Amino acid sequence: MKSLKMIAVLTVSLLIFSCESSIDNDARRLADLQCKIEKMAERNMNGESVDIEESMKLTEDANKLAEELRGKYNTQKDQEKFADAVQREMNKCK
Repeated sequence: MKSLKMIAVLTVSLLIFSCESSIDNDARRLADLQCKIEKMAERNMNGESVDIEESMKLTEDANKLAEELRGKYNTQKDQEKFADAVQREMNKCK
């Protein structure tokens, strides 16, 4: 009986850890695209040449990923965790 309880606790712990890891990984992917878009916009504002097709592709990819992730994180709690994770990753954007 104790071993069943231990297995249940370990399984729940693993699921929680996996969810957190997934949120962090998804946030990193979205923030990476957003960071690239921001950098490209900055270069454009500074008068540098920017590849319009690349810019449009990045924006399209970011929009698709954001839409996919909106469906994945549909509870308020998960949305807040995801938003916080994206913000942490965006703070690393240089």
